[in-house]
Amino acid sequence: MNALITGATGLLGRHLTAQLRQAGWTVTGLARRPQPGIMACDLSRDELPAELFRQADVVFHTAAAVTDWAPWSYFVANTIEATRRVASMPCRQLVHISTVGVYGRPRTTAALTETQRYSSIGRWDDYSNAKIEAEIIARQVPHVAILRPAMIYGAGDTGLIQRVAALLRQNKIVLVGDPETALPLVHASDV
Repeated sequence: MNALITGATGLLGRHLTAQLRQAGWTVTGLARRPQPGIMACDLSRDELPAELFRQADVVFHTAAAVTDWAPWSYFVANTIEATRRVASMPCRQLVHISTVGVYGRPRTTAALTETQRYSSIGRWDDYSNAKIEAEIIARQVPHVAILRPAMIYGAGDTGLIQRVAALLRQNKIVLVGDPETALPLVHASDV
């Protein structure tokens, strides 16, 4: 099987690339900065390699703007428009990575399903808002599967989980709010 992975140097992309290769897949990665086995391609502005999309049995679209400190225009370019460009490419199967954040903050403990309506939690959550828009675009692809993982962590994580863990180890964090509040987490190798 042949896979094409966007965002191949990101947290999820790295784990997925390693797992698929270990399972015997031929994997081509796309990322802003090239590495061995990973082709340089900025999905927001570079010409996309149509032949690689055509050759792939599955395209895993893991690339997105993942930050708390960027203007909305950054999310538009690197999540919404990048998804629009990926969705326009010829492919047999697209696996689009979204987030549970598209549900907003549901006031229920019941399991959520794919039919649950999108719910923005406000202007300050640009990541989830951009993912909602990207999902709407991805849904137009005939053969698409959309995954909505929770907050992803794992080896190589430089995000929130690692920063919080470091502060906890140093006793430099104060818990604010209800300590029973659940934080949905998933390891990158489990997505």
